[in-house]
Amino acid sequence: MGRILAIVILYFPDKEVEKILSTFEKEVDSVMVIDNTQDNIGVAAALNLALKRATDEGYEWLLTMDQDSVFEVGALNELKSFAFSCNDNIAIVSPFHFIKKPLSSTAAEEVQVTMTSGNLLRVSAAKSVGPFDEKLFIDSVDNEYCLRLRKNGFKIIRVNRSVLNHQLGTLQNYGLFSTVTHPASRRYYITRNMLYVMRKYFPQFFLFGSKELIKSFFLILLVEDDKINKLKAMVRGHADFLAGRYDK
Repeated sequence: MGRILAIVILYFPDKEVEKILSTFEKEVDSVMVIDNTQDNIGVAAALNLALKRATDEGYEWLLTMDQDSVFEVGALNELKSFAFSCNDNIAIVSPFHFIKKPLSSTAAEEVQVTMTSGNLLRVSAAKSVGPFDEKLFIDSVDNEYCLRLRKNGFKIIRVNRSVLNHQLGTLQNYGLFSTVTHPASRRYYITRNMLYVMRKYFPQFFLFGSKELIKSFFLILLVEDDKINKLKAMVRGHADFLAGRYDK
C-alpha cells in the first residue's frame, strides 16, 4: 500500500470545489487545492508545491488532478491497485484519458507521454529527476516531465481499464468531424513549449511534436474561428522559442 496526496489545480472553475473534490477525495489520504484564478502561478509551479509537500510529509504517491477531469466509477481504485503492486521503475501510472477516441482493448501498456490529470506520480521517482519545469508555465509541462523520467530509466504505464473523462479545451463540431480548440493565448504556449520539448528531446519527440503543430496550423487555417489572432500567437510562440524567451 502507499499513502496518496492529491492535488487539484483550479482556474476559474465552472463547478463548486466541493463537487470536484467529491469525485476522488475519499480514495486518497489528503487533498491539496491550489486556485490559480487570482494569482496564476502556472501548472508547473502548482505541481511543484504539491510535490514538495508530498516529499516533506512522506507520501509515496501524488495524484495530479484538474477541474475538468472525472474518474469513472471504480477507475481510481483500479489505478491504485496497479500502482501499489508495480515495480519501482514505474514512475507514473496513468488512466485512459477518454476524450473522444475509443478505449484500448489492452489492459495496460507503456506510453511515451501522458497528460497530467488523473496520474499517480511516484514521489521517489520525482525526487530522483527533479521538479517540474516552471519556465514552461502551462502546456507541455507533462510532456517534458514524462520524457525526463524516461530518459532516467523510468516507465510510464497507462492502465486502460481506469477511465478518466477529460474535457480538453473546447470541443467544436464542424459538420462531419469535431476537434478540440484553444484560444489564442493558449496557442502561444502550446507552440513555444512544444518546440522547446522537441529540441530538448530530439529525436524521439520531434515527429510527434511536428505532427501536432502542423495539425494545429491547418485546423486553425481551415475551420477554427479567430484565425488571425491564433496564427499570430503561433508565430509569436515560435519567435520567443528561438529567442529563448520564457516569461509568463
